[in-house]
Amino acid sequence: MATPHGERWSSVRDWAEEREVVAAVNGGFWGAFARPGGLAVGEGDPWPEAEDDRDHGFFAVGENGRAWISPPEHIVAIEADGAEASARESAHDVAGEVGDHRFVGAERVHDAVSGRPMLVRGGEVDTFGLDFFETSHRRHPRTAVGVSRDGWTVYLVVADGRREGSRGLDMYQLAALMADLGAHDAIN
Repeated sequence: MATPHGERWSSVRDWAEEREVVAAVNGGFWGAFARPGGLAVGEGDPWPEAEDDRDHGFFAVGENGRAWISPPEHIVAIEADGAEASARESAHDVAGEVGDHRFVGAERVHDAVSGRPMLVRGGEVDTFGLDFFETSHRRHPRTAVGVSRDGWTVYLVVADGRREGSRGLDMYQLAALMADLGAHDAIN
């Protein structure tokens, strides 16, 4: 579940208590005036000022509860009804012909939150994405989400790094942890 646009100023604690969820973390990257960096969809409602871009991937859950990670190089448009259309950045990896309209996946996006960089792809640590992220080698508090190959298991990891005795993780350590836990795909 992700925060609906109308609740954008809610704290994680308030949002979680209201919905009686098992676990909740903050997610996504934010710019000025709480404008999300990348895609944001909460309870089936796309945030009007949010859009997918080549810098952000996202974690999504469909209406049927299946989860997936969309990497940054897949640009995705979410229609008002939650339908998803996809294109790829590279010309050699064509997702459809010009003029074609194609919906990706059997379910519609119900919730989505952006993230970066990719940590794990296909069960392997994705060093390519990590090598270009400026804080990858520094230890910080970190949050990551990963999904199993079939999308029915979600791995949520939070590493503290601001308390005495807790040094946080660098991105390479976080990626290795997500792969060791069994994530097929994972994102920071």
